[in-house]
Amino acid sequence: MWRWALVAVPFATSAFASLAYRSAVRRRFPPVGRFVEAGGVRMHVEVTGSGPAVVLVHGAAGVLQDFPTALREELARTHTVIAVDRPGHGHSSHGPRRLDVAGNVRAMRDAVHALGHERVTVIGHSYGAVLALRWALDAPEEVAAVVAVAPATRPYAGHARWGAMPIVWPGIGHAIAWTLVLPLGLVLAHFTRHHAAHPQRAPGGPPGPSRAFPLVAPQFRAFAENVQRVAGDVAEQVARYGDARTPLVVLAGRDDRVTPAAYHAEPMPARWGGPCELRVLESAGHMLLRSHGNEVVAAIARAETLH
Repeated sequence: MWRWALVAVPFATSAFASLAYRSAVRRRFPPVGRFVEAGGVRMHVEVTGSGPAVVLVHGAAGVLQDFPTALREELARTHTVIAVDRPGHGHSSHGPRRLDVAGNVRAMRDAVHALGHERVTVIGHSYGAVLALRWALDAPEEVAAVVAVAPATRPYAGHARWGAMPIVWPGIGHAIAWTLVLPLGLVLAHFTRHHAAHPQRAPGGPPGPSRAFPLVAPQFRAFAENVQRVAGDVAEQVARYGDARTPLVVLAGRDDRVTPAAYHAEPMPARWGGPCELRVLESAGHMLLRSHGNEVVAAIARAETLH
Protein backbone atom coordinates (compact mmCIF):
# COMPACT_ATOMS: atom_id res chain seq x y z
CA MET A 1 0.00 0.00 0.00
CA TRP A 2 2.78 2.42 0.85
CA ARG A 3 4.18 1.96 -2.64
CA TRP A 4 0.91 3.15 -4.15
CA ALA A 5 0.97 6.08 -1.76
CA LEU A 6 4.43 7.07 -2.97
CA VAL A 7 2.94 7.38 -6.46
CA ALA A 8 -0.48 8.79 -5.59
CA VAL A 9 0.53 11.52 -3.15
CA PRO A 10 2.74 13.51 -5.52
CA PHE A 11 0.13 13.32 -8.28
CA ALA A 12 -2.67 14.36 -5.94
CA THR A 13 -0.56 17.23 -4.63
CA SER A 14 0.15 18.38 -8.18
CA ALA A 15 -3.54 18.19 -9.09
CA PHE A 16 -4.53 20.33 -6.09
CA ALA A 17 -1.77 22.79 -6.99
CA SER A 18 -3.11 23.02 -10.56
CA LEU A 19 -6.64 23.68 -9.31
CA ALA A 20 -5.36 26.39 -6.97
CA TYR A 21 -3.24 27.88 -9.76
CA ARG A 22 -6.22 28.11 -12.12
CA SER A 23 -8.30 29.87 -9.48
CA ALA A 24 -5.46 32.26 -8.64
CA VAL A 25 -4.87 33.18 -12.30
CA ARG A 26 -8.56 33.84 -12.92
CA ARG A 27 -8.77 36.05 -9.81
CA ARG A 28 -5.61 37.97 -10.62
CA PHE A 29 -6.53 38.49 -14.28
CA PRO A 30 -10.31 38.88 -14.46
CA PRO A 31 -12.13 39.43 -17.77
CA VAL A 32 -11.29 42.75 -19.44
CA GLY A 33 -14.16 42.70 -21.92
CA ARG A 34 -17.56 41.16 -22.40
CA PHE A 35 -18.91 37.72 -23.29
CA VAL A 36 -20.80 36.79 -26.45
CA GLU A 37 -22.40 33.50 -27.39
CA ALA A 38 -20.76 32.18 -30.54
CA GLY A 39 -22.11 28.84 -31.73
CA GLY A 40 -21.97 27.20 -28.32
CA VAL A 41 -18.78 29.00 -27.21
CA ARG A 42 -18.92 31.67 -24.53
CA MET A 43 -16.36 33.96 -26.12
CA HIS A 44 -14.51 36.59 -24.11
CA VAL A 45 -13.98 39.65 -26.31
CA GLU A 46 -12.70 43.15 -25.66
CA VAL A 47 -14.26 45.77 -27.95
CA THR A 48 -12.82 49.30 -27.98
CA GLY A 49 -12.71 52.31 -30.26
CA SER A 50 -14.79 53.10 -33.33
CA GLY A 51 -14.37 52.97 -37.07
CA PRO A 52 -13.52 50.07 -39.41
CA ALA A 53 -13.41 46.81 -37.47
CA VAL A 54 -10.19 44.86 -36.90
CA VAL A 55 -10.05 41.47 -35.19
CA LEU A 56 -6.94 40.57 -33.19
CA VAL A 57 -6.23 36.82 -33.11
CA HIS A 58 -3.57 35.58 -30.69
CA GLY A 59 -1.31 32.61 -31.28
CA ALA A 60 -1.04 29.13 -29.80
CA ALA A 61 -1.59 28.97 -26.02
CA GLY A 62 -2.05 32.75 -25.88
CA VAL A 63 -4.71 35.20 -24.75
CA LEU A 64 -5.96 38.52 -26.10
CA GLN A 65 -3.39 40.41 -23.99
CA ASP A 66 -0.70 38.97 -26.28
CA PHE A 67 -1.55 42.13 -28.20
CA PRO A 68 -0.14 44.69 -25.74
CA THR A 69 -2.39 47.35 -24.25
CA ALA A 70 -0.48 50.14 -26.00
CA LEU A 71 -0.99 48.48 -29.39
CA ARG A 72 -4.72 47.93 -28.80
CA GLU A 73 -5.14 51.51 -27.61
CA GLU A 74 -3.29 52.90 -30.63
CA LEU A 75 -5.51 50.94 -33.02
CA ALA A 76 -8.63 52.05 -31.13
CA ARG A 77 -7.92 55.66 -32.12
CA THR A 78 -9.04 54.87 -35.65
CA HIS A 79 -10.71 51.44 -35.53
CA THR A 80 -13.20 49.31 -33.71
CA VAL A 81 -10.80 46.82 -32.13
CA ILE A 82 -12.14 43.34 -31.37
CA ALA A 83 -9.59 41.35 -29.36
CA VAL A 84 -10.61 37.76 -28.66
CA ASP A 85 -9.68 34.95 -26.33
CA ARG A 86 -9.91 32.00 -28.72
CA PRO A 87 -12.05 29.01 -27.64
CA GLY A 88 -10.57 27.26 -24.62
CA HIS A 89 -8.13 30.11 -23.97
CA GLY A 90 -8.21 32.87 -21.39
CA HIS A 91 -11.80 33.35 -20.25
CA SER A 92 -13.47 31.76 -23.30
CA SER A 93 -15.10 28.36 -22.95
CA HIS A 94 -14.06 25.40 -25.08
CA GLY A 95 -17.43 24.91 -26.74
CA PRO A 96 -18.77 21.86 -28.59
CA ARG A 97 -16.49 21.93 -31.63
CA ARG A 98 -13.11 20.29 -32.02
CA LEU A 99 -10.51 23.02 -31.76
CA ASP A 100 -8.93 22.53 -35.14
CA VAL A 101 -8.44 25.46 -37.54
CA ALA A 102 -11.99 25.27 -38.88
CA GLY A 103 -13.51 25.14 -35.37
CA ASN A 104 -11.53 28.17 -34.21
CA VAL A 105 -12.45 30.19 -37.28
CA ARG A 106 -16.13 29.31 -37.03
CA ALA A 107 -16.27 30.45 -33.38
CA MET A 108 -14.57 33.76 -34.18
CA ARG A 109 -16.84 34.39 -37.15
CA ASP A 110 -19.88 33.70 -34.98
CA ALA A 111 -18.59 36.10 -32.31
CA VAL A 112 -17.99 38.88 -34.84
CA HIS A 113 -21.46 38.37 -36.30
CA ALA A 114 -22.96 38.46 -32.80
CA LEU A 115 -21.26 41.84 -32.31
CA GLY A 116 -22.94 43.12 -35.47
CA HIS A 117 -19.96 43.27 -37.84
CA GLU A 118 -20.10 41.91 -41.38
CA ARG A 119 -16.66 42.83 -42.73
CA VAL A 120 -13.40 43.03 -40.80
CA THR A 121 -9.64 43.17 -41.18
CA VAL A 122 -8.09 40.17 -39.41
CA ILE A 123 -4.69 40.40 -37.72
CA GLY A 124 -3.25 37.04 -36.70
CA HIS A 125 -0.02 36.29 -34.85
CA SER A 126 1.78 32.96 -35.34
CA TYR A 127 -0.93 30.24 -35.13
CA GLY A 128 -3.41 33.11 -35.19
CA ALA A 129 -2.15 33.89 -38.71
CA VAL A 130 -3.13 30.36 -39.77
CA LEU A 131 -6.66 31.21 -38.63
CA ALA A 132 -6.67 34.62 -40.30
CA LEU A 133 -5.64 33.10 -43.62
CA ARG A 134 -8.29 30.37 -43.33
CA TRP A 135 -10.95 32.96 -42.54
CA ALA A 136 -10.06 34.82 -45.75
CA LEU A 137 -10.16 31.57 -47.74
CA ASP A 138 -13.45 30.32 -46.29
CA ALA A 139 -15.37 33.62 -46.18
CA PRO A 140 -13.64 36.22 -48.38
CA GLU A 141 -16.73 38.40 -48.35
CA GLU A 142 -16.22 38.92 -44.60
CA VAL A 143 -12.50 39.79 -44.68
CA ALA A 144 -11.38 43.17 -46.00
CA ALA A 145 -7.69 42.35 -45.49
CA VAL A 146 -5.34 40.08 -43.53
CA VAL A 147 -2.18 40.97 -41.62
CA ALA A 148 -0.11 37.88 -40.83
CA VAL A 149 2.44 38.63 -38.07
CA ALA A 150 5.27 36.11 -37.62
CA PRO A 151 3.01 33.62 -39.35
CA ALA A 152 2.96 29.88 -39.67
CA THR A 153 1.98 29.31 -43.31
CA ARG A 154 3.27 25.80 -44.14
CA PRO A 155 3.55 22.48 -42.28
CA TYR A 156 6.92 21.89 -40.66
CA ALA A 157 8.67 19.40 -38.43
CA GLY A 158 7.56 21.10 -35.23
CA HIS A 159 3.95 20.39 -36.10
CA ALA A 160 4.55 16.66 -36.54
CA ARG A 161 5.89 16.23 -32.99
CA TRP A 162 2.48 17.14 -31.59
CA GLY A 163 0.57 14.62 -33.69
CA ALA A 164 0.35 11.82 -31.10
CA MET A 165 0.13 13.88 -27.93
CA PRO A 166 -1.72 11.84 -25.27
CA ILE A 167 -2.74 15.02 -23.44
CA VAL A 168 -5.78 15.32 -25.73
CA TRP A 169 -6.90 11.73 -25.19
CA PRO A 170 -9.99 11.17 -23.03
CA GLY A 171 -9.24 10.25 -19.42
CA ILE A 172 -5.47 10.06 -19.45
CA GLY A 173 -5.25 13.44 -21.15
CA HIS A 174 -7.07 15.13 -18.27
CA ALA A 175 -4.83 13.36 -15.76
CA ILE A 176 -1.72 14.56 -17.58
CA ALA A 177 -3.03 18.12 -17.84
CA TRP A 178 -3.92 18.40 -14.15
CA THR A 179 -0.80 16.76 -12.78
CA LEU A 180 2.13 17.43 -15.12
CA VAL A 181 1.49 20.65 -17.04
CA LEU A 182 2.06 23.04 -14.15
CA PRO A 183 5.32 21.60 -12.71
CA LEU A 184 6.85 20.87 -16.11
CA GLY A 185 5.65 24.19 -17.50
CA LEU A 186 7.23 26.15 -14.68
CA VAL A 187 10.55 24.46 -15.49
CA LEU A 188 10.34 24.90 -19.26
CA ALA A 189 8.74 28.37 -19.40
CA HIS A 190 12.06 30.18 -19.02
CA PHE A 191 13.52 28.44 -22.06
CA THR A 192 10.44 28.81 -24.27
CA ARG A 193 10.11 32.52 -23.46
CA HIS A 194 13.71 33.23 -24.38
CA HIS A 195 13.42 31.10 -27.52
CA ALA A 196 10.38 33.10 -28.67
CA ALA A 197 11.84 36.49 -27.72
CA HIS A 198 15.18 36.00 -29.52
CA PRO A 199 17.04 38.19 -30.51
CA GLN A 200 15.39 40.54 -28.00
CA ARG A 201 15.47 39.83 -24.26
CA ALA A 202 12.44 38.12 -22.78
CA PRO A 203 10.51 40.48 -20.48
CA GLY A 204 11.15 40.04 -16.78
CA GLY A 205 9.07 40.88 -13.75
CA PRO A 206 5.88 39.23 -12.48
CA PRO A 207 4.05 37.17 -15.11
CA GLY A 208 1.13 38.82 -16.87
CA PRO A 209 -1.84 37.03 -18.46
CA SER A 210 0.21 35.98 -21.50
CA ARG A 211 2.59 34.03 -19.26
CA ALA A 212 0.11 32.88 -16.62
CA PHE A 213 -2.78 31.41 -18.62
CA PRO A 214 -0.80 28.89 -20.73
CA LEU A 215 -0.08 26.84 -17.59
CA VAL A 216 -3.78 26.56 -16.69
CA ALA A 217 -4.58 22.90 -17.35
CA PRO A 218 -7.73 23.27 -19.53
CA GLN A 219 -6.05 25.95 -21.64
CA PHE A 220 -3.02 23.76 -22.21
CA ARG A 221 -5.30 20.96 -23.38
CA ALA A 222 -7.02 23.41 -25.77
CA PHE A 223 -3.60 24.47 -27.06
CA ALA A 224 -2.63 20.82 -27.55
CA GLU A 225 -5.87 20.19 -29.42
CA ASN A 226 -5.05 23.10 -31.74
CA VAL A 227 -1.55 22.00 -32.59
CA GLN A 228 -2.28 18.28 -32.78
CA ARG A 229 -4.17 18.84 -36.03
CA VAL A 230 -2.39 21.90 -37.36
CA ALA A 231 -0.06 20.07 -39.77
CA GLY A 232 -2.95 18.59 -41.74
CA ASP A 233 -5.02 21.77 -41.47
CA VAL A 234 -2.19 23.96 -42.80
CA ALA A 235 -1.38 21.52 -45.61
CA GLU A 236 -5.01 21.68 -46.69
CA GLN A 237 -5.09 25.45 -46.90
CA VAL A 238 -1.69 25.81 -48.61
CA ALA A 239 -3.27 24.21 -51.67
CA ARG A 240 -5.90 26.98 -51.68
CA TYR A 241 -3.60 30.00 -51.36
CA GLY A 242 -3.54 30.56 -55.11
CA ASP A 243 -7.32 31.03 -55.16
CA ALA A 244 -7.22 33.86 -52.57
CA ARG A 245 -8.17 37.40 -53.55
CA THR A 246 -8.03 39.11 -50.14
CA PRO A 247 -5.22 41.69 -49.65
CA LEU A 248 -2.49 40.29 -47.41
CA VAL A 249 0.42 41.93 -45.61
CA VAL A 250 3.00 39.58 -44.09
CA LEU A 251 5.24 40.93 -41.32
CA ALA A 252 8.09 38.73 -40.09
CA GLY A 253 11.34 38.87 -38.15
CA ARG A 254 14.55 37.80 -39.83
CA ASP A 255 15.73 36.04 -36.65
CA ASP A 256 12.45 34.30 -35.79
CA ARG A 257 13.27 30.86 -34.35
CA VAL A 258 9.64 29.76 -33.92
CA THR A 259 8.29 30.34 -37.44
CA PRO A 260 11.41 31.10 -39.52
CA ALA A 261 10.74 33.84 -42.06
CA ALA A 262 12.61 32.13 -44.89
CA TYR A 263 10.28 29.12 -44.70
CA HIS A 264 6.94 30.67 -43.72
CA ALA A 265 6.82 34.36 -44.67
CA GLU A 266 9.05 34.86 -47.68
CA PRO A 267 7.29 32.41 -50.05
CA MET A 268 3.84 33.99 -49.52
CA PRO A 269 3.91 36.69 -52.26
CA ALA A 270 4.42 33.95 -54.86
CA ARG A 271 1.80 31.64 -53.31
CA TRP A 272 -1.02 34.04 -52.42
CA GLY A 273 -3.44 34.75 -55.24
CA GLY A 274 -4.47 38.19 -54.04
CA PRO A 275 -2.41 41.34 -53.50
CA CYS A 276 0.40 40.52 -51.08
CA GLU A 277 3.10 42.64 -49.48
CA LEU A 278 5.97 41.17 -47.46
CA ARG A 279 8.13 42.96 -44.94
CA VAL A 280 10.91 41.15 -43.09
CA LEU A 281 12.37 43.10 -40.17
CA GLU A 282 16.07 42.79 -39.47
CA SER A 283 17.24 41.93 -35.94
CA ALA A 284 13.68 40.91 -35.02
CA GLY A 285 12.19 37.65 -33.82
CA HIS A 286 8.82 36.03 -33.18
CA MET A 287 7.33 38.41 -30.61
CA LEU A 288 6.78 41.33 -32.98
CA LEU A 289 3.59 42.35 -31.18
CA ARG A 290 5.73 43.48 -28.24
CA SER A 291 9.04 44.37 -29.87
CA HIS A 292 7.72 46.13 -33.02
CA GLY A 293 4.19 47.27 -32.22
CA ASN A 294 4.49 50.36 -34.43
CA GLU A 295 5.37 48.15 -37.39
CA VAL A 296 2.26 46.05 -36.74
CA VAL A 297 0.07 49.17 -36.74
CA ALA A 298 1.73 50.35 -39.97
CA ALA A 299 1.17 46.94 -41.57
CA ILE A 300 -2.55 47.19 -40.80
CA ALA A 301 -2.71 50.60 -42.47
CA ARG A 302 -0.94 49.22 -45.55
CA ALA A 303 -3.25 46.19 -45.72
CA GLU A 304 -6.31 48.42 -45.75
CA THR A 305 -5.06 50.27 -48.86
CA LEU A 306 -3.53 47.30 -50.71
CA HIS A 307 -5.21 46.43 -54.01
